[in-house]
Amino acid sequence: GEETTVTWTVTNHGAAVWAGTDGWTDTVFLSPDPVFDVRRATLLGSVFHSNVGGLASGGTYNASLRAKLPPGTDGPY
Repeated sequence: GEETTVTWTVTNHGAAVWAGTDGWTDTVFLSPDPVFDVRRATLLGSVFHSNVGGLASGGTYNASLRAKLPPGTDGPY
């Protein structure tokens, strides 16, 4: 499989992250479906974010993951 970098932006549309939260995990899947179906999706990896500075309501952050695509994943996704 070929390596690629997946990037994304998260916006917190809810309340600020509680100060007692240790952190959270962004999980990245590759899916051929327009509506996500975990049974047909391929897990590419996860990124853990420590709750060092919190995430305010309306706050954003950018993240990326270097992942190896499974063989045979050419085509639209």
